[in-house]
Amino acid sequence: MSHPKRHHYLPQFYLEGFCRDGRLWVSDQHTGESRIQTPVNTGVKKYYYRFEYEDGEESFEVEEFLSHVETGTAPVVDKLR
Repeated sequence: MSHPKRHHYLPQFYLEGFCRDGRLWVSDQHTGESRIQTPVNTGVKKYYYRFEYEDGEESFEVEEFLSHVETGTAPVVDKLR
């Protein structure tokens, strides 16, 4: 079974509210540089919510749970928008 590698710590549907023409400005806090990018490439880290049990087994439960939360939350945020 394949698990997603790219875990968003800022949901894409939320970031889309700040977009113009599907893109948004982001500022890199380390370099101070600003750039334009898409929500799919913003607020994302590889395996951010993955964790390992003591026996070494990987778990993606947190990412799966948050995915369900975002699925239910997105329509509410869209309606408020």
